Amino acid sequence: MEIVEQIVKSRKNLKEILKDEYDTDSLPIYELEEMDKLFELETTKDNPFKTSSNSGKGNACNFTLNHKNIKDHKLHIVYYNLQKDGKTKLMKNTIWKYIDKLYESETFQKTDNVFLIINEPFKETIKNMNNELNLELKEKYRSKIENDLGYTEKHFGNLSIFDIKTLQYNILDHKSVPKHTVVRDIKDIEKILDICNCKLEQLPVILKDDPVAKLKLGTNGDIFKIIRIDKTCGENVYYRVCR
Repeated sequence: MEIVEQIVKSRKNLKEILKDEYDTDSLPIYELEEMDKLFELETTKDNPFKTSSNSGKGNACNFTLNHKNIKDHKLHIVYYNLQKDGKTKLMKNTIWKYIDKLYESETFQKTDNVFLIINEPFKETIKNMNNELNLELKEKYRSKIENDLGYTEKHFGNLSIFDIKTLQYNILDHKSVPKHTVVRDIKDIEKILDICNCKLEQLPVILKDDPVAKLKLGTNGDIFKIIRIDKTCGENVYYRVCR
């Protein structure tokens, strides 16, 4: 039942991690026995994620969160092809067919983002697969929602792959991880560049694959405002551009 325990923990942590941008209040938290029953179901009426046998078990454990401030924008959490007796079976073409069908059938809207959770370390091959899948999604489902938060086309329709083991704790709560805030609005970015007296490309970099950047849905050109607290100097603010 190890994988089910990992789903329970990841769900609790994602509820906390994503609460600033997404409505997590209505997300039920299941205990181990309840989640084990869900794991064995192919789907439920509230989670119509099952599109083929390729998606494996755990479909009924998936959930969707609504963005707090952008109407009709959602984040889907998908537990992909998890097995009680082993790791995820990963093939790019199979994942593409699964995700593509969810968008094509309008189970997912073109602007929705996806966290695909697997039971496999996030190695270079999976990183490359993630990048390639995103390129294909952008090519086929390019879209955006008009909003006042500075979100542009690049912020919509993104897929991020996570190893479920990295979601067994809330990294944002770790004492060595300072507070990270994503700045997406171009006007706010320009103000920061004025303060720093530099160009965007001159800022230090935080990679898109950085664990915090991924969970905060950072993308190319976003700026992360990082606040470190020092006992001697007090509050120190740093800026990093996401690449």
